[in-house]
Amino acid sequence: MTGNEPSFFHTLAYLEFAGAEAWSNPMYTWVTCEGWIMFPPLLTSGSGVVYNNPLFPKGDIWCNDIDNNYVGSGAWHPQFLDWEYVFDPTDFNDMAGGKWNTFRKNVRKWPRENPEWVYTDELQDWTALSVLMGEWMEGRADKAEDAELMLKYVFSSRQDVKKNFMYNGVQTPGCSYGELVGVNVWDWNWKYINYDLCVVKEGERFLDEFMRYSFYIDPEIFQTGKLVNDGGSLGREGLERFKDKMNPRIKHQRYSLIKGNKK
Repeated sequence: MTGNEPSFFHTLAYLEFAGAEAWSNPMYTWVTCEGWIMFPPLLTSGSGVVYNNPLFPKGDIWCNDIDNNYVGSGAWHPQFLDWEYVFDPTDFNDMAGGKWNTFRKNVRKWPRENPEWVYTDELQDWTALSVLMGEWMEGRADKAEDAELMLKYVFSSRQDVKKNFMYNGVQTPGCSYGELVGVNVWDWNWKYINYDLCVVKEGERFLDEFMRYSFYIDPEIFQTGKLVNDGGSLGREGLERFKDKMNPRIKHQRYSLIKGNKK
C-alpha cells in the first residue's frame, strides 16, 4: 500500500453498494465502476500512482483523491468534482464564539418545539422508514444524486453501516417513540468516520441542524477518536453555506481527471 489518504467513498460498503469491481495484473491494481476508473491505478508492488498508461486508454478517473495535487499533463485535464468537508466531533462540545453563532442558534430550535424527542439506533417501524425515504426522495427528485445508492445504505443490514433514528416523541400507534422524522447513516475506514447520509422529514424546520449536531455529539462517534468526513456539497450553494457554518477543520477541493477535451 502507498499510505495515501482515502476520501469519503473509500469504504467496502460504498464500493459494494456502487457495484465497483477490483482488477489486478502483475503490475497494476485498479477499481472501476460504471465505466469510470474510480481513482488512479496503483503499482501492485512498491508505491506510486499510474497515469498515461496504455492499459487505460479510455478511462476517465472519477476522483483523483490519491494524489490531489496532480493538475494533469498531456491528455489528462482536472475537472472540479466537489468539495470535501472534514469535521472534528470535539468542536461540537460547546460551539463557543461568534463563528458558531448561526449554527448554535439553529440547533436549539427543533428540540425546543419537540421536547420529547428520542435519538436512538432502534427502528420501531420499517414501514415508517419506507414512507420517510419515499417522501424525502420525492422532494429531492431534481437534486438527489445516486438515489439507489442512498437507499442501499438506509436499508442495509450490514454491520459496518450504522444508522440512528430521530423520533419526535409524540406517541403514535405502534411506535412509543413517536413519529420517525430523521435518519443518520454512517460507516468508517481506517482514518475517518464517514457521514454518509442525513435524512429529515419534509417541513421539519431546523431538524437538519439538530440531526447533524446529534450525530457529532453521539458518544459512539466520540469513542472512535476519528475525524468525520462529511462529503461535499453536490454543487448546491445552499448546502455549501450550511456546512461552512459548521466550521470544518478541512475544506478542500476534489477533482476528476478527464482524458481529452470532454466537458
